[in-house]
Amino acid sequence: MVEEEAEREVAWTIRKVLTKSDTNDCSRLLIANDLARQHVFPYLTAEAAERVESGGCKAEGAADVVVWDVDTGSEHRLQFRRWNSTRGYVFNNEWTGGFVRRRELKEGDEVGLCFDGRRGRFVFSVLKRAAN
Repeated sequence: MVEEEAEREVAWTIRKVLTKSDTNDCSRLLIANDLARQHVFPYLTAEAAERVESGGCKAEGAADVVVWDVDTGSEHRLQFRRWNSTRGYVFNNEWTGGFVRRRELKEGDEVGLCFDGRRGRFVFSVLKRAAN
């Protein structure tokens, strides 16, 4: 219980207000380049980082990452990759089913992500729901 409460007191290094493209059939959470470089790449292996940088949207150009949804206590597997059309980075693969549909995420909701080095996974939370 104490561990669970401590996990909720997270410093969210990536905070994002979801856009239409994060919640529609694009099936990806777009992360700004600077945030990806500061708060995702440092936690990838050198090999995974190279795959992401060189692979683009190709299947082999992704790093598999584990994401813990602290609000629901559930673990999910996403892929982190470069998104060529925006020159940004995305979490995708199971983003739509694992997060958008399951958590009923909408445009305007604010989410947070950070890395839990102790457990070797990213942590996710819905920080604020959009006004209806």
